[in-house]
Amino acid sequence: MMDCELKSTGDFRRVESELIDKLDTYVSGGGRGDDRFKDTLFSMLSVETTQYPDLQKAGVSQFIESITQLLSRLLEFRNVPEGDENRNQRMSTISNLLHLYREMEREEMYLRYVYKLCGMHLQWGNYTEAALTLMLHAKKLEWHDFPAPRVPGKYAVATTHRRLKEMLYQDIIEYFDKGKLWEFSIDVSKELAHHYETATYDYEKLSSIYRTIGDSFHKIVHSVRATPSYFRVGFYGRDFLPSLKNKLFIYRGGEYENIGDFNARLMTEFPNAQMLKKSTPPDNDILESAGQCKYGRS
Repeated sequence: MMDCELKSTGDFRRVESELIDKLDTYVSGGGRGDDRFKDTLFSMLSVETTQYPDLQKAGVSQFIESITQLLSRLLEFRNVPEGDENRNQRMSTISNLLHLYREMEREEMYLRYVYKLCGMHLQWGNYTEAALTLMLHAKKLEWHDFPAPRVPGKYAVATTHRRLKEMLYQDIIEYFDKGKLWEFSIDVSKELAHHYETATYDYEKLSSIYRTIGDSFHKIVHSVRATPSYFRVGFYGRDFLPSLKNKLFIYRGGEYENIGDFNARLMTEFPNAQMLKKSTPPDNDILESAGQCKYGRS
């Protein structure tokens, strides 16, 4: 199929897209496939495509490597159990899929996981992170009546870039407000106000957004905001997921959360991990150990 499409259209993009879409659907959502399937698919495609020199010239080897990497990340995402105790692992695996789809220039798949990640942030009350996640898509849209890309949920009713960007901005402003990041809410509100004033001349909406801006300034002056704590966390050892293994992350703690409470929360998610006492980089014995070692500091 790939060779036929290459000869008829000059590339095999359509077959490639269909394969990626079906793998994502069946593996991450349908519960199909495993590491053995991944290895078998890689071997089969590698052997079969050697018979087609044109496919080799068109870069099919790179595509096969990308598919294999995609399957690894889809299986990693699927294998993380749902539940609050595993939320950081699930968001980490989704972030990995986001980065991969962006590298592969698969816009529709990239957006699918943008909205999935936003939904997870909302589920766990991470309103600021939900707003920033939606901004990944909103910034790609223009204040123009171009046809809107296909998106899930309530945004599916938006048929143009303009309407979809407006709907996203309205939710982003709401989420920044709930996250008490009013400075960011004001910036987005000002852009929306400029659009209402100079493009659509919708003065009803303009007056409403200016009230939102005024409320945000009022909250900045009169509301009490806890300064969040940030924690540096490392995950060392072969038993961690590939998305975590031997990597450092910056975590934002909850309001008034201290290092003791934060570490206790992490131990709930990683009950088999040992806490490292030293802040120096771990040696190879720890990096290559069969268990799990965790380091957390403010």
